[in-house]
Amino acid sequence: MVQTFGDANPKLTKAIKRVARESDNVIFSEHAEKRMDERDFDHDEVRTCLRRGVAYGPEGDACNVVHLGLHLRVAVSGLEAGGEDWLALEKLTVATVIRID
Repeated sequence: MVQTFGDANPKLTKAIKRVARESDNVIFSEHAEKRMDERDFDHDEVRTCLRRGVAYGPEGDACNVVHLGLHLRVAVSGLEAGGEDWLALEKLTVATVIRID
């Protein structure tokens, strides 16, 4: 089954990769922590997804980052601070973590 996530966003992808290089810039919501436990993902795998995956969206102040090799989709929220060029993006909030096939 092929899953689609909308249109890939190269500028947002680049910004997320830049921000995620520093682990302190990635904040995990309580909901994301619970889903990571349920779905058997750890912080390192989520950060790898953010550093190497592709961003789709945004939709409102959120987007999805997908890493097919890890079978992982990370929903990131709080993107309103990034604006159109994403240069102002400084932090990423992981809203949830989903296993994809």
